[in-house]
This record gives sequence, structure tokens and C-alpha cells, in this order.
Amino acid sequence: MTFSVSLLERFSACPIRFASPATRTRCARAFGRRASRPSRAFSTASWWPRTSRRGGGASGSSVHSPCGRTSGIAIFDEWQTVHRGLFTFSHSPKHHALYQKFGFYPRFLTALLRGPISSSTPDAPRRYSTLSEGERLRWLERQRDVAGSLFPGLDLAGEIGATQANGLGDTVFVEDGDRLAGFAVCHVGAGTEAGSGTCYVKFAAVRGEGSTRDFARLLDACEALGVACGATRLVAGVNLAREQAYRALLARGMRVDFVGVAMQSGNEPAFNRPDVLALDDWR
Repeated sequence: MTFSVSLLERFSACPIRFASPATRTRCARAFGRRASRPSRAFSTASWWPRTSRRGGGASGSSVHSPCGRTSGIAIFDEWQTVHRGLFTFSHSPKHHALYQKFGFYPRFLTALLRGPISSSTPDAPRRYSTLSEGERLRWLERQRDVAGSLFPGLDLAGEIGATQANGLGDTVFVEDGDRLAGFAVCHVGAGTEAGSGTCYVKFAAVRGEGSTRDFARLLDACEALGVACGATRLVAGVNLAREQAYRALLARGMRVDFVGVAMQSGNEPAFNRPDVLALDDWR
């Protein structure tokens, strides 16, 4: 069995190899910016096995990229990425052992939760799709302040732009007076990672010193976006190290649908900490 590393090559170097808009968006998030080097702060990837006829678990240690190079790991060294992470099976010691050879260590579980969208939602939130080009630049800067408060240099501009450019969903913003309290990048509907009738929160966060009230308002904004787009279900992933965020989802009636594990370089937590109010699952 060999392993396909879906996100460990430059997106700009081989865009035609990523057939679906959803896959291209994942690449944009991992690499930071769609046609250039990524942010040095953080890179994520989803790794999965290509099973042979023999089936079974992970065997061997060959890592291949979609562009034909034999190592995707080295590109992160070239980019001087500060932290790297991946999502994989929580129940497979063979996968864990393999990825440890590349410096990744299993930490907290990551849960994917789903629940119904409330029929009574607040007023429509500010949406990236409704902003002018000039306004978009300003709000992208503001999201960097929020993301950077969780982990220095963290930047979701690439994911926000790719989601908009490929018509996969939208980004919602929640304000607190004259500052941005939080934002969420969402896929909605068929042809996206969400699927029909679903609003999938790809990434959501309130600033580092943000409150559970701001986080609840942000979840309300995600539901409002879902209602506006005809979705009836909300799906979101959260690392269980972020205890407050996980409890907030459970309090809304969401239930765990799937559990994986986050493996992180250097066995460091990055922004998977109890005080962080953020959602993502790195798939």
C-alpha cells in the first residue's frame, strides 16, 4: 500500500490534478494563498491510504504526491512552515506509527458533529460575498487579526477567497462594536464538501480573548447562512482539546457523527487548547 498526500504540493504547480472545487479549496487552505507560497504559520493535510488488493492497514512508508514527486514533506521544509498537522483514523495504530516517522504525533481526538438548523435564526450576518472588492481587502485584514490571536501568522484568506471563487459557500463575520469578534468559512449544498441540505463549517473562530457569547453568535450566523441557502443541517468539526467549543456544540443539540485524530508536528498543540473557541477538522 502507498499513501497519497493530497495537499503536500504547490497548488499553483498542478491545479488540473485537483478535479473538484472542494479539493481545490482544501489545497488553498493548506497552502495559505492560491497561487503562491503558503503562510509560514500553519499547514494542514488530509492523508488517506490507497488500498491494494490485499487490503488491510497501513504498510510501508512511501509517501507520494499527486504531482509525481516522491516526497511531499520536503516542501514544507522549503516553505519554512512553523507548524504542520494532519487528520487521520483514530483507531489505526499502523497509521499513527507511519506518520510518526515523518514527525507527526497523535494528540487529542477530533469530532465531527451534526445537528438540525433552528428555524428561528437571527438577522442575516455580514457576508463576504456581499462586499465590494475594496471592502473584501479590509475584512481579510481583520480576519488575520482574529486568526493570529489563536496562533501567530494563522491566515484564512486563501480559504475565504477559494470558497468565494469556486461558488462553494460563503464567509460570515460577527462584529463587536467597531471590531471583528469572529468569522466562519462555510460550504453549503450539493457539489461542495457539505453535501445537499447541509451547511458545513470549514473553519470558525472568535478572537483569542473572545467570549462564549461571541462564539454562540458566530454559530447563529452560520445557521442563518444555512437557512438563507436552503440548508437544514449544520456540520462542524472540533478538536476535543478545545473543550469550551466542543461543549458549545453539544449544548446546541449537535451530536458526534465521526471521530478522527489530529496528528501534529513536534507533538505541539498549536491552537488546540482549552481556551480556544474555534472549529475545524483538517480533513
